[in-house]
Amino acid sequence: MLDDRTPDQIAGTWIHAHEEDSSGRLVFRKHGTKLPPSRGRRALVLLPRGELRETRPGPDDRTVSISGTWTVRGCHLLIQPPNRRQEEYTIDELTPDRLVLKPA
Repeated sequence: MLDDRTPDQIAGTWIHAHEEDSSGRLVFRKHGTKLPPSRGRRALVLLPRGELRETRPGPDDRTVSISGTWTVRGCHLLIQPPNRRQEEYTIDELTPDRLVLKPA
């Protein structure tokens, strides 16, 4: 079970390492981790005050940026982008340089 320090531990910039995904689990690496070249990667910037900045490849491969909010409830990460449904993930693994999420 994740403890009360989880929001502080999860705050930061996480880059989707899609080549490490498996069995429906999404693997994110802390910003600065060396990753192989990719046409585009989703990045979650989880600011300590619950603010979200997200970038991802758009339909034409240009980066699309959005803002929103995020919260942690127990072992669940809730991401609320503007004008979209809330995304809910189970935090499957959390280390200083690796975040593994499973869609709930």
